[in-house]
Amino acid sequence: MIKRPVTLTFPKFVPVNVEDLALPIPGETFDAKPQFMLSSFAQKDFMPMYEAIKKWESKSGIVSQFDVDIDVLSVDDTLIQTWHYTNCEPTNHYTTLQHSILFIPFSNEFGSEIHTNTLFDCRFLDILGTGEGIVTDPKDLMDLKPVLPSAIESPLKQMKKGTLPEEIVCKESYEVILKPNKDSAACVKSTSLEKLSQRGWIQVSMELFIPEDILTESERAESFVVRISGGLIKEEQVFNTFSNFAPLSETAKIPLSIPNYPFGSTSPHFVLEGLPSKDKENFYQHVSNWLTGTFPESFDVSIDVVSGDGTIIQTWEYQTCDFTEYITTIDERLDKIKYHGKYQSEIIDKTTIRCSGLDINPGI
Repeated sequence: MIKRPVTLTFPKFVPVNVEDLALPIPGETFDAKPQFMLSSFAQKDFMPMYEAIKKWESKSGIVSQFDVDIDVLSVDDTLIQTWHYTNCEPTNHYTTLQHSILFIPFSNEFGSEIHTNTLFDCRFLDILGTGEGIVTDPKDLMDLKPVLPSAIESPLKQMKKGTLPEEIVCKESYEVILKPNKDSAACVKSTSLEKLSQRGWIQVSMELFIPEDILTESERAESFVVRISGGLIKEEQVFNTFSNFAPLSETAKIPLSIPNYPFGSTSPHFVLEGLPSKDKENFYQHVSNWLTGTFPESFDVSIDVVSGDGTIIQTWEYQTCDFTEYITTIDERLDKIKYHGKYQSEIIDKTTIRCSGLDINPGI
């Protein structure tokens, strides 16, 4: 299904070996089915991936399996490891707000961020050491000796001094190869050139086309827009003040620390969370109608994941929905960035909604 190599940069790669995504210390068991999760900002340049996610979630069109290479790079862009997964397919996808202050998010700033996460199941896995200092044969451990620092600086330091990527100088037995996702270079062993070229890396002699990294606030997801229509709701109603949207599995009654939406769910759930506000008066009336049984018709809900400049990055389209749980409470946890941007208690409301169908679509 993927005609040519596609290269994307993810700040987080996690090998897992069970369906429980909330493991405190994930890891790869060698005799288990290889699984891994990729996490990043929800952002514009991932729209081709979201289109592929849509096809797998809906099983529309031809959905053949594919291979995935995860390259682990050092700070100076030296290739250290490659996790080579074969015969893969996405099986779980979710987008949600991360606002804990117990860790630094992908932007390296303390604050809330909207992340997208995708779980992949594969048949085979090879872990390859291809960078400097990687020992691939245990007997080589007997022959290791201290290595004096080279006079040649790392590719990153050379580029910071104004050296063009294609003019980078590498240490002996290493070659320059350009990363396909940004304007930078890496030094790799010559034996790895052909393999990396097949995966989309660019040798200096090849034609260079490198897209720009898109990580600004205007380009990545910054907010959610909730749209409700259908049933007794004659005109679509739009709500812009829900701070968090989290897809849930069918068995999840409350939002998990890591919410998820496994493909193939027959009864997709999701939760909306935010500060009680005047603009949601109609929404609260719908909740009241369901509580009292005076609103018998189901409705549709669309959740737009929106970038800072107003571009819709993803749309989660839920069909035939009804309310299942609603609470208003004071949240006194101070280990996360609050919706009002302060480190103090706040009153929030949470609504859980159950539906009969879901389409996950890329933005427009």
